[in-house]
Amino acid sequence: DPSLAFVMGGASLTAFVGYRLVWRQSAPIVSSRFDLPENTAINAPLLTGATIFGVGWGLGGFCPGPAWTALLFGAPGTLVFLPAMLAGILLGGAAKSFSIFTAKGA
Repeated sequence: DPSLAFVMGGASLTAFVGYRLVWRQSAPIVSSRFDLPENTAINAPLLTGATIFGVGWGLGGFCPGPAWTALLFGAPGTLVFLPAMLAGILLGGAAKSFSIFTAKGA
Protein backbone atom coordinates (compact mmCIF):
# COMPACT_ATOMS: atom_id res chain seq x y z
CA ASP A 1 0.00 0.00 0.00
CA PRO A 2 1.81 3.15 -1.17
CA SER A 3 -0.23 5.36 1.16
CA LEU A 4 2.12 4.29 3.95
CA ALA A 5 4.91 6.18 2.18
CA PHE A 6 2.86 9.38 2.45
CA VAL A 7 2.21 8.72 6.13
CA MET A 8 5.91 8.15 6.79
CA GLY A 9 6.87 11.21 4.75
CA GLY A 10 4.43 13.41 6.66
CA ALA A 11 5.61 12.01 9.97
CA SER A 12 9.26 12.54 9.06
CA LEU A 13 8.65 16.12 8.01
CA THR A 14 6.66 16.84 11.16
CA ALA A 15 9.35 15.29 13.38
CA PHE A 16 12.11 17.19 11.56
CA VAL A 17 10.41 20.55 12.08
CA GLY A 18 9.32 19.69 15.62
CA TYR A 19 12.80 18.69 16.75
CA ARG A 20 14.29 21.85 15.28
CA LEU A 21 11.83 23.94 17.29
CA VAL A 22 12.19 21.96 20.52
CA TRP A 23 16.00 21.95 20.57
CA ARG A 24 15.99 25.75 20.51
CA GLN A 25 14.57 25.67 24.04
CA SER A 26 16.84 25.34 27.08
CA ALA A 27 14.42 22.88 28.74
CA PRO A 28 11.04 21.27 28.02
CA ILE A 29 7.91 23.10 29.13
CA VAL A 30 6.91 20.50 31.75
CA SER A 31 10.35 19.49 33.03
CA SER A 32 13.58 21.05 34.20
CA ARG A 33 15.70 19.23 31.61
CA PHE A 34 15.50 17.04 28.53
CA ASP A 35 15.50 13.33 29.39
CA LEU A 36 17.57 11.66 26.68
CA PRO A 37 18.66 8.02 26.55
CA GLU A 38 22.24 7.44 27.59
CA ASN A 39 22.65 4.12 25.81
CA THR A 40 23.35 4.66 22.12
CA ALA A 41 24.64 1.16 21.36
CA ILE A 42 23.25 -0.71 18.38
CA ASN A 43 23.29 -4.25 19.73
CA ALA A 44 21.52 -7.61 19.38
CA PRO A 45 18.53 -6.77 21.62
CA LEU A 46 17.86 -3.54 19.73
CA LEU A 47 18.14 -5.15 16.29
CA THR A 48 16.09 -8.18 17.34
CA GLY A 49 13.33 -6.04 18.82
CA ALA A 50 13.24 -3.71 15.83
CA THR A 51 13.04 -6.68 13.45
CA ILE A 52 10.26 -8.37 15.39
CA PHE A 53 8.35 -5.08 15.64
CA GLY A 54 8.70 -4.41 11.91
CA VAL A 55 7.71 -7.92 10.88
CA GLY A 56 4.74 -7.87 13.26
CA TRP A 57 3.62 -4.50 11.96
CA GLY A 58 4.01 -5.63 8.36
CA LEU A 59 2.22 -8.94 8.81
CA GLY A 60 -0.48 -7.69 11.15
CA GLY A 61 -1.01 -4.33 9.52
CA PHE A 62 -1.27 -2.63 12.91
CA CYS A 63 0.98 -0.36 14.90
CA PRO A 64 0.48 -1.17 18.62
CA GLY A 65 -1.23 2.12 19.54
CA PRO A 66 -3.85 2.14 16.79
CA ALA A 67 -4.43 -1.58 17.33
CA TRP A 68 -5.89 -0.79 20.76
CA THR A 69 -8.28 1.74 19.26
CA ALA A 70 -9.23 -0.68 16.45
CA LEU A 71 -10.19 -3.21 19.12
CA LEU A 72 -13.41 -1.25 19.64
CA PHE A 73 -14.51 -2.23 16.13
CA GLY A 74 -13.97 -5.93 16.80
CA ALA A 75 -12.13 -6.53 13.53
CA PRO A 76 -10.90 -10.14 13.33
CA GLY A 77 -7.34 -9.02 12.55
CA THR A 78 -7.26 -6.93 15.71
CA LEU A 79 -8.56 -9.80 17.78
CA VAL A 80 -5.60 -11.89 16.62
CA PHE A 81 -2.98 -9.15 16.62
CA LEU A 82 -3.45 -7.81 20.17
CA PRO A 83 -3.12 -11.16 21.99
CA ALA A 84 -0.08 -11.96 19.83
CA MET A 85 1.40 -8.55 20.66
CA LEU A 86 0.83 -9.07 24.39
CA ALA A 87 2.41 -12.53 24.18
CA GLY A 88 5.39 -10.95 22.42
CA ILE A 89 5.73 -8.38 25.19
CA LEU A 90 5.75 -11.13 27.81
CA LEU A 91 8.21 -13.26 25.83
CA GLY A 92 10.44 -10.24 25.26
CA GLY A 93 10.56 -9.59 28.99
CA ALA A 94 11.43 -13.23 29.65
CA ALA A 95 14.09 -13.21 26.90
CA LYS A 96 16.05 -10.55 28.77
CA SER A 97 17.22 -13.27 31.14
CA PHE A 98 18.93 -15.17 28.29
CA SER A 99 22.68 -14.69 28.08
CA ILE A 100 22.55 -13.56 24.45
CA PHE A 101 20.60 -10.46 25.53
CA THR A 102 22.70 -9.44 28.55
CA ALA A 103 25.22 -6.64 28.38
CA LYS A 104 28.83 -7.75 28.37
CA GLY A 105 31.69 -5.76 29.80
CA ALA A 106 29.52 -3.42 31.81
